[in-house]
Amino acid sequence: MRAGRLALSCALLVWSACSAIVQPDPSRLGGHDAGRGMDARIDPTIDAHIDPTIDAHIDPTVDAHIDPTVDAWIPPVPDAWAPDAFVPPTCPTPCAEGRVCVGTTCVCPDGACCPGCGAGEVCLAGSCQGCGNDGDPCCSGGGCRAGNVCLGDVCAACGDPGQPCCEGGTCASGMCGPDGMCAAADCGRIGQTCCSGNTCTEGACSGGVPFGSPGMCVSCGDRGQPCCDGACNDAWSCDMGTCRGCGLANERCCGDGAACESGTICNRLTRCEPCGGRFQACCEGGVCRDGTTCSGTGSRCL
Repeated sequence: MRAGRLALSCALLVWSACSAIVQPDPSRLGGHDAGRGMDARIDPTIDAHIDPTIDAHIDPTVDAHIDPTVDAWIPPVPDAWAPDAFVPPTCPTPCAEGRVCVGTTCVCPDGACCPGCGAGEVCLAGSCQGCGNDGDPCCSGGGCRAGNVCLGDVCAACGDPGQPCCEGGTCASGMCGPDGMCAAADCGRIGQTCCSGNTCTEGACSGGVPFGSPGMCVSCGDRGQPCCDGACNDAWSCDMGTCRGCGLANERCCGDGAACESGTICNRLTRCEPCGGRFQACCEGGVCRDGTTCSGTGSRCL
C-alpha cells in the first residue's frame, strides 16, 4: 500500500515540474512588459529607418553602360563543334575505261562502249564494230581504209571508173569528173563518150542522159552545133542549147550588143524584126522608108 502511495507522489511531483516548464511565469520573463510577450521587443518604427529614396540611388542610365556590341565579344563556335556538313556519296575509287560515277557506282553511259573500242573499230549503240572497209561504218574522224572513201557515215570503194573519186579527188584509173565520180581514161574528148556527169574535156556532151547512158563528146560553138557552155563562136548565138544564125530577119539578135542586119531591129524578144516599112517598127534612130514617118505611139512607121 505504501509502495503505491509512494509511486503516486512521484508522479504528481513530476507533473508539477513539467507544467512549470511548459507554462512559465510571466512575471519572470520581463517585468511590467512581460504581458506583451516577444512583440514588445520589435521596434514599431523600424520601417522608418528604411530610406524611402533608396531607388534613387540606382543609376537610371545603367543600361547605357551595357555595350550594344556585346554579341561581337562572343567567340564564334569552332567548326569542330558544328554538325558535320553533308557530303554526297561518291564512288570509292576513280572510274576508268569511260565509265562515270553515278551515286557510288561506276557505270557506262548509254550508247557508249566501256572499255573503248580498239583500232579498226567504232562504237555504235554501245557495241564495238569493225570500220573502214567497203560497206562498213566510217572510222573515227570519217576515215576509211585505203581504196575506200567515206560517203555520209559509210565507207565505199573508190578510184575505179563508175566509183566515187577517192580522197582528194583522185582515181586509180581514169579521171575524176565534176560530179565526184571516176570516169574511164578514154572519155571526154571529141568522138569519145562523155565522162561521168555528161562532161567533156573537149567540145560538148550531146545526147547524154543525167545518171544514165553517157552521150558523145562533139564539136561545139559553130552554127548548128551544141553551144559550148552557153556560148557560140563568131556571130552565132546560143538558142536553146544550139548555135544558130543571128542578125537576119526573124533570127536571134547577135551577141550582147543585140545586133541585127540592116533593115531589121532587135525587139524585146531578142529577135531581129524587119523595120522601116509601112506599119513596121521604126528602125534604129526612128528611121522609116517609103515616105512614112515614125509615129511616137508604138514606134511604128506610118
